[in-house]
Amino acid sequence: SLHTAVLTKLAAICLRGAKMSRPLPWETVAVIGLGTVGHLAARVHAVSGARVIGVDTLPARADALRRAGIEAVVAAPDSIAKAVRAVLPNGADIVVDATGFDGAANQAALIARETGRDDTPEVPARYLVQGSYPESVAFPYIPAFHRELTVLFSRDTRPQDLRDVLDLLRRGKLNLQGVLGQPFAPTDAPQVYADLQARKGDLLTAAFQWSPE
Repeated sequence: SLHTAVLTKLAAICLRGAKMSRPLPWETVAVIGLGTVGHLAARVHAVSGARVIGVDTLPARADALRRAGIEAVVAAPDSIAKAVRAVLPNGADIVVDATGFDGAANQAALIARETGRDDTPEVPARYLVQGSYPESVAFPYIPAFHRELTVLFSRDTRPQDLRDVLDLLRRGKLNLQGVLGQPFAPTDAPQVYADLQARKGDLLTAAFQWSPE
């Protein structure tokens, strides 16, 4: 529907990241931060068949992801790794950081699966920075070193990403139902943006209806 299609750009940003992290059906993915980008990143990574776990400090955001059929946990900022490890004792193959907040990199490195030291063929864990950071990002060297952690940065979208999202929607492979509620009137914009900034309720993002149906 056109109502769902307005999410194409945001979903394409997340698809761009998933094309870089390359989730496989037997892998596990932990998504830190379940705002709009994190929520969509979880849905996009789940298309691969990988097991996805979302984590956020706000119960409403975790509930929103659960309603989409994806596992989610709630944790304080300093116990995110502990909460995810309680569900994924061996760590995650892919960690998606959709927070943009300092300290997430430390938690992400602890969530990532450790790499073995024998000759078993193995792809190291990946850390995908999907959120936007205003300043420099610091990574904890020792945990990253022992995991041979691969760090990935995705940059917006390419035209093909937009086409691919629309194709996934058309074929029913990607479900974006429930991300948007009913569209708001343009006159409601100041209050809607204030609510989004204050992270009130379970509102992830919003659409505005500029003309009659």
